[in-house]
Amino acid sequence: MTERSGYRRKAPLMRGKNVLVSGASSGIGAATALALSQAGANVAVGARRADRLTQLAKEAPGEILELDLDVTDETSCQDAVAATVDRFGSLDVLVNSAGVMPNGTVAGADTSQWRRMVNTNLLGAMYITHATLPHLLNSAGTVVQVSSTSGRVVSPRAAAYSATKFGLNASPRPCARK
Repeated sequence: MTERSGYRRKAPLMRGKNVLVSGASSGIGAATALALSQAGANVAVGARRADRLTQLAKEAPGEILELDLDVTDETSCQDAVAATVDRFGSLDVLVNSAGVMPNGTVAGADTSQWRRMVNTNLLGAMYITHATLPHLLNSAGTVVQVSSTSGRVVSPRAAAYSATKFGLNASPRPCARK
């Protein structure tokens, strides 16, 4: 108990938990990794732009493992999970934050951008989830999907993006039923 307040200080919420965050080089992924580190978790951060992870690691108060991770490559996903478990001993949480969002109308679309979105936003999340499942089942762990309102409501300039987010929202349901 502290002398002034009379209240006990709580231990950090995530102390002792081991977390892997994909897409951690910017945006929601980077902010999530920092928040988890501040909450006491050991955090493995992965991204294609791995050079940006060094600054993130400097800002984090806790232990950070930097990983070169391309979620569109199954081997990269397996290697990132193995490195995380090797470093921390187990895995408790996966945060699927990797994603891309090129927008445009369907009629004027560059369909290669559709493939890029499907490969990153949907298949990438499925690949990294698949690689983590044995460890998460062992630890009774959690998968957090970073999605979007576009996964519930489609806008004219984000049809393909919305499709990937609808799929992302549906993809973990069979795992939850296990």
